[in-house]
Amino acid sequence: MALKEGRSKTRWNFFKDAEMDFQFVRTMAAMAEKGAEIGECFSVKRNIKKKDMKHLSEAWAQIASFLENQGIHQDKAGNVGSAHDSFLRASNYYRSAMTCLSPLDKEHYTNWKKAKECFEEAGSLSNNPFEYIKIPFENGFLPCYFVQPNYDEDERPTVIVVTGGEGTAMEMYFWCAGEGLRRNYNIFLCELPGNISTLYCNPSMTLRANIEVPMKNVLDYLESNKLVDNEKTAIIGYSAGGYFASRAAAFDKRIKALIPNSPLRDIHGMLTAVFPRFLLNRHSFAIVESLVRKFGNESIKSTIELVLWESGINSFLDLLNLTKQASLEGLEKNISCPTLALCGEDEGKVFLSQADRFINNISSKTKRLRVFTRKEGASSHCQIDNLTLAQNTIYDWLDSIF
Repeated sequence: MALKEGRSKTRWNFFKDAEMDFQFVRTMAAMAEKGAEIGECFSVKRNIKKKDMKHLSEAWAQIASFLENQGIHQDKAGNVGSAHDSFLRASNYYRSAMTCLSPLDKEHYTNWKKAKECFEEAGSLSNNPFEYIKIPFENGFLPCYFVQPNYDEDERPTVIVVTGGEGTAMEMYFWCAGEGLRRNYNIFLCELPGNISTLYCNPSMTLRANIEVPMKNVLDYLESNKLVDNEKTAIIGYSAGGYFASRAAAFDKRIKALIPNSPLRDIHGMLTAVFPRFLLNRHSFAIVESLVRKFGNESIKSTIELVLWESGINSFLDLLNLTKQASLEGLEKNISCPTLALCGEDEGKVFLSQADRFINNISSKTKRLRVFTRKEGASSHCQIDNLTLAQNTIYDWLDSIF
């Protein structure tokens, strides 16, 4: 996606295409939690036949398949720890292969399915108890994972982790779970309507503005779980998940701490900031959209197709109208729990402005806005350039709250 704002002004120059550059670093970021190895990533870069998203996807899938087979052989040989690590990296690389593609490409589903299978294989071999949970909702379910620090029966603080528009619960394991598990938190990796795994499991369960409705079912489940300390339930939302998490906290007081990363209060404003201005010209919108679909940059086309698929609509203009409903306007005053809002200085003026307005408008007595800087090497969207610093910041704060 040729983004004006929202990713990072920082360029690592692995690729000329800005989105390929971002996605490559996003994959490497999981090294912090055994989700990638630098030699494997650079091998992918060297072996791309053509420097475009399709060929990058194929290269990620190839090394993921190699690691998946390696994990199978290691498991059969009784090398459980090695197999766990191989499956974990395979999951991340399959996820990377998926993210490079439009959902209209059949390999998008294939790579998602492989990422899920490898993630669950790693979970079955993990030292941390790991359970796939289907939260009933409407005529289907929300696919989630409950991960515990160990096998005892004590109740603990629990962190609900919500992903954004192009993420998965599996990827959030690398972004947020590791440090929480090390500090004795339960981790609940959650996908909501419109998220990728939810849609592949329930094709009609598309994005919705009133995300507090399905979140109620998630909180009902956790409230009934004997391993959860109900006075210490936190929620963190990444990217568009920052809106989902904040909206949930505005409606449900069972959430005792909130961490939006980024604190998006206005999804319509975010989209109009992120996409190139020519896409937002209403007078010639149909013509422009048709030309972009036919001749536009591959990243832009794939992203448009992704958000339309997730929203269950056919026109980007309809999406813009739909997102006008996705707002915290008038709701922020209902957020009273301790809140830590996170963003990076390179996400752009609109994102930083939304963060400032959010933190000023909520009624929480304990609240803080943490802006990560270029000097810290953490200024990108969701701190993909420094997940260790982000996790330490999150859990240092949660430890002080709980």
